[in-house]
Amino acid sequence: MTLVTAKWTIDEYHRMIEAGILDDHNVELLKGEIVEMVPEGEFHAYSSDEAGEYVAGLLGDRAFWLIEYSESSLSKDLEIKSRVYAEVGIREYWVVNLKRRWLIVFRDPQEGEYTSKTTLTTGVIQPLAFPDLDVSVDRIING
Repeated sequence: MTLVTAKWTIDEYHRMIEAGILDDHNVELLKGEIVEMVPEGEFHAYSSDEAGEYVAGLLGDRAFWLIEYSESSLSKDLEIKSRVYAEVGIREYWVVNLKRRWLIVFRDPQEGEYTSKTTLTTGVIQPLAFPDLDVSVDRIING
C-alpha cells in the first residue's frame, strides 16, 4: 500500500487559517505541506522583533524582504526553504543563524538553487531590491 499525502494550496491554507482550524497550531505551508514549527525562544522573538523595527524604519512604506531568524530550525531554513525560495525565483533570501550570530545571504537563484551564498558577521550590506539602503549586519543579527 502506498501512502499519498495531500498537497495544500496557498488559498486552502489561508481558508483554514480564517476558519480557525489552525489556531492551536504553530505551522507554516512548505511545498504544499503543512509543517509544524518549533516555538520561538525568547532571544529569537526579541531579535526578529528588533530587527523588524530597524528594517521598517529603513524602508518606510516601500516593502519588506525575506529574513528568517533561525535557531532550532536552521537546517530547514538553510536547506529546504532556500530551495523552495530559489525555485520560485526569489532573488535574495537572508537567514540569521542565532547560535553563531551570522547573517547568511543567498542570491541569484538558478535552476532551483542559489548560486551565491555569503556569510557575514559585521559590516554593511545593500539588499538587491534596495541598493540605495545600507543595512547594518550587526543590527540584523543582534537586533
